[in-house]
Amino acid sequence: MRIVIDCRCVFNGCGGIGAYARQLASALALINDADEFVLLRTGGRPLSPVTDAPNFRDYTVEAAMLDADWEQLQLPSVLEELEADLYHNPTFALPIVAPCHTVTTIHDVVFERRPDLVSPSLCQYLARWSRVAARVADRIITVSHYSRCAIEHAYDVDPTRIDVTYEAVDLARFTPEYKGPIADEFRAQYGIAGPFILYVGALEPKKNIDNLLAAFARAARSHGIPHQLVLAGGVGGMRYDADEAAQAFGVPERTIVTGFLPDRYLPAAYRAADVFVYPSLYEGFGLPPLEAMACCTPTLVSSATSLPEVVGEGALLVDPLDVPAMADALVRLAEDGALRTGLAERGLKRAKEFSWQATALDTLASYRHAVA
Repeated sequence: MRIVIDCRCVFNGCGGIGAYARQLASALALINDADEFVLLRTGGRPLSPVTDAPNFRDYTVEAAMLDADWEQLQLPSVLEELEADLYHNPTFALPIVAPCHTVTTIHDVVFERRPDLVSPSLCQYLARWSRVAARVADRIITVSHYSRCAIEHAYDVDPTRIDVTYEAVDLARFTPEYKGPIADEFRAQYGIAGPFILYVGALEPKKNIDNLLAAFARAARSHGIPHQLVLAGGVGGMRYDADEAAQAFGVPERTIVTGFLPDRYLPAAYRAADVFVYPSLYEGFGLPPLEAMACCTPTLVSSATSLPEVVGEGALLVDPLDVPAMADALVRLAEDGALRTGLAERGLKRAKEFSWQATALDTLASYRHAVA
């Protein structure tokens, strides 16, 4: 079988969906040498190889990561030229008419449930083309049972057409092992002198950074915790000025905004942090908490949407809209060594329950089901 996986979302510095597509393709290469895989890559982006497996090859297309005109008008011809048996787009959209079987990954439907958290142009694209994909796909993949229920209700989809394949963590990369030189380099690069609380993710309203800053300011003033708050992430789909927000909440001198954090620093940042916090208002899965847990970093997450399903008993949960409760949780994690130790142990155990090999096997089963 010739399987075409759309990897236009995979490029140097890509976001969470690009990381998912890269890890999925890499894991498929390790478990499947019988099928032929073609990875669509977009021209004009910094590219690095996904895999050097002999049954995988790249095919460059002149299209953006999200490109409705190309997806509907040119992609069918590309699939016909490639003689594809199956096309999988990990980024929501599918052509209305395709010359082969199709699978889509719809990660979440935040644009249906909370359109106020998504930029208008992106919201319009995702709402239109996810609805189309849900109708025409042979199989729909999503990344949590929460998202499966949300897709079912948003698009009136038969739930038997939706397969849940969890994301995972690269446990060879995200480990509790302390590596001094890279940790020292990370601290020096961003001016982090003492203990700190870490957030990793896009800097956008959906991630609830305002309430995090309000809770941190409350914890610092009322309880005197000595920590800095490190906000590590690039600009998201909607404008959000984290430096301006830190100024507004009165903690600019205690807040470090790193911008996009290079991959080489990410595991070291998790390991060096006293606490990892992820207060997001909406997630289809939520990979950063799992990465932090794999590094044995005590983790605090929002109790909203998919996050309780993902972290299980490996993290502390808090209502993302309850600023006093979030502040109290930050103080507890900063001051209670026994709590941190227990969370670190449970978090690592939980992170090890997920694997990209399992994700690849489940995805391959979806491909077989689609063709059958």
